[in-house]
Amino acid sequence: MFTHFMLARTRQTLHERKEELVIAAIAEFASRGFDAGSTQAIAAAAGISQPYLFKVWKSKSALFLAALDTVYDRIIGAFVAAAEGKPASVETLTEVGDVYERLSRSEMQMLLQGFAACDNREVRDLVERRWMDLIAVLERIAGQGGDPIQHFLGVGLLMTVVRTADMPEGALLCQAS
Repeated sequence: MFTHFMLARTRQTLHERKEELVIAAIAEFASRGFDAGSTQAIAAAAGISQPYLFKVWKSKSALFLAALDTVYDRIIGAFVAAAEGKPASVETLTEVGDVYERLSRSEMQMLLQGFAACDNREVRDLVERRWMDLIAVLERIAGQGGDPIQHFLGVGLLMTVVRTADMPEGALLCQAS
């Protein structure tokens, strides 16, 4: 007598499915952008059909916004965790910057794609709101605003460009000739 074992696929909750789609969306939109990013490719990466993707997310735009929002959550969360228990200071801000280097290339690309898609009003509103959230967190970590925050963000954006373009680490060094 043969005994058949069926591996039952565990049904995911809507929340779990949304998270899975956001992860797939970050990868797709990071590399291809909002306009060229394919909901078909996102659905395939998540192992679902494209029509089901649109049952979970009402639109491609809503999924892009969720992916971008998630990346900002990850960055802000990493900064807050790295600063936990440390005094508010510029030195702490500098230490927290090391966390940014550990972000994935896709997360950094997603930030750039968010900036690139700012001709879309919803994207622009999200980028502006989350950028201000990021600045507020950095000001709390540094214990001040102004030049240290501008410097931190400037270096961070330079690092983002260098990393997403696969430039050598030396490209971060700005040397006068």
